[in-house]
Amino acid sequence: MRPRQSEIPTVHYHDISNCTPEEVIHSHLYSSRGLATTFPNDIILLHPLLEPEWTSICDHYSRIGLTHTKQVVWDTAFARLADYPECELSPFFFDESLHTYHPDQDWLQTTKYINSKNNFMDLAHKLGVPTPLTLCFKDKTEVTNLSQFPYPCYAKAAISISGLSIYRCENSDDLQTALSLFEEDVPIQVQQEINTTTFLNLQYHIDHGELQRYACSEQVLEGFRHMGNRYPVDYEPWEVVEPLANWLFEQGMKGVFAFDVGIEIRDGVTQYLAIECNPRFNGATYPSAVACKLRLKRWLAEHIETRHRKLSDIDLTDIEYNPETMVGIVLVNWGTICEGKLGVLIAGDAEQIKVLSTELHRRLD
Repeated sequence: MRPRQSEIPTVHYHDISNCTPEEVIHSHLYSSRGLATTFPNDIILLHPLLEPEWTSICDHYSRIGLTHTKQVVWDTAFARLADYPECELSPFFFDESLHTYHPDQDWLQTTKYINSKNNFMDLAHKLGVPTPLTLCFKDKTEVTNLSQFPYPCYAKAAISISGLSIYRCENSDDLQTALSLFEEDVPIQVQQEINTTTFLNLQYHIDHGELQRYACSEQVLEGFRHMGNRYPVDYEPWEVVEPLANWLFEQGMKGVFAFDVGIEIRDGVTQYLAIECNPRFNGATYPSAVACKLRLKRWLAEHIETRHRKLSDIDLTDIEYNPETMVGIVLVNWGTICEGKLGVLIAGDAEQIKVLSTELHRRLD
């Protein structure tokens, strides 16, 4: 699905500081990745510390043919949204703070409900969507008879982000230790481990009042931390999560949301198991938006550490994305360069991606 530019300008608010735990360091720089999702008539709010890199990222996007807005507000205070009452809103995550300046009760209530992993499991069961064996609890005091749980399993906070507050447990001792790490009165769940290394991210986008399939990509994981995505994939089990997507749409969901789905093969039978819903933009959304705008057929998104601290110090000669060949590297999460990190998309066939990734890592080391 290719994004469409709306006649009504959209104000983009992709700061994640208000909804991200302290463990996610430098979160104030992540608003930069929203730029690639914008169109020329839009407005974007960016953290002022990103302004020194503005000229470099604009030059990069100009060379590769990626259109974007140049109407920037160098401020991520929620109150600035009040300056654009006529605009549509594209947020990273729609919560109470954004609701104050862009009221939408149905959207808020739907987001709050499905953002709970326990609520997600309850809804999935009601709609007949297959899931891993999962037990939900109001808090850790409800978790008893630890020897009876299916091991290995994961103890999870019902509300978490970026793989935080998720603990793998091989046995009852591990589970007991994991439970001690949760605060009192925190809803949790214990979920049986899926015997697989393949997890998919299926994104939907509500565009111009229509529910649309956006992109299905495979997650690149390090443990349970999201490190990137690759596209295309061998499986696109949209029919598994479609009942959930339709329910969210009917309840008033807006913007982008996604489902994590694990693929498990048992006795030669492939099972698709829904794990959770991210009622927001997620790590796969930003490279997916770039891929849609550039009409890419194959890509890999990566997060890379570097010694560099300015975009102007990075040499992309001969490896930068070329709109004629549709091969090369696109900077997506560019603001984190200030702290020695970059989120990139690499376009090309499998061999080209491998070569480009190796060369980029060499230049960034």
